[in-house]
Amino acid sequence: MGRSISTNCYSNKRMPNEIFLPRFTFKNFITAATNKSAYDKCIKFAESDTPASNPILLYGPTAVGKTHLLHAIGNYVTRYRPEARIAIAQTETLCAELIESLMQEGIEKFRDKYWNHNLFILDDIQFIAGKERTQIEIFQTFEILLGNKVGIALASSRPLDDIQPLWRLLRSRLGTGLIASLEMCTGKELYSILSKKFSSTKPPIPGELIKLICQEPGIDFRKAEGCMIRLGALYSTSGKYPSATQWARWLGSIRRSENSLLRVQDNLPN
Repeated sequence: MGRSISTNCYSNKRMPNEIFLPRFTFKNFITAATNKSAYDKCIKFAESDTPASNPILLYGPTAVGKTHLLHAIGNYVTRYRPEARIAIAQTETLCAELIESLMQEGIEKFRDKYWNHNLFILDDIQFIAGKERTQIEIFQTFEILLGNKVGIALASSRPLDDIQPLWRLLRSRLGTGLIASLEMCTGKELYSILSKKFSSTKPPIPGELIKLICQEPGIDFRKAEGCMIRLGALYSTSGKYPSATQWARWLGSIRRSENSLLRVQDNLPN
């Protein structure tokens, strides 16, 4: 469930393997009650050359699998429709490209890059809030793509109503497609996901250590995954996993460090 998305647009026949993270596939996405609906909608979207519900907008907090599903769509289309041209970008990068085009080369180069393909994937769309010129250009891009029956897959860490200010025409266009929400996993679901994801680890990570991770206040998948990787590293260096007491102490120290950092940031001058 990482976040590495570059800005690229070209035929899959010339596409480097690293454009879509190979581990982010539908097969590798572990479903739970909090993400199953979004997962099913993304598969249906990826399977169609001309999705009936378009665009698809995924929203939810960080580390719930939005970027994984965007890459899974791209990996699926790359595999089963290798002739397709795909554009994938992070919104902040796209905004920077738009500004550069307006200042140096003119808007046509920007439009040539994003208007001529079969699938458009855009992550972190919440960052268009307040960027009026970018919103207008994205709206025009969507109108062209949708008119050509091009699939558009988007992700946001906030629902549409919380992206402010947002041009009403763009808000309306985004709201006409398919909206799929992903939520934070429960502790029980997180335990199941971590157990499945790290099932090939040898020797198996003790369940009591995984439970301690899942019981951490405010834990999300990304942090939990980092803890599991840390356990593997500890075993590699010492030849054994920590005891439950040692592991609880380590988790507590990390929690205190994070809280201290947050207090420092809160007290920084504006």
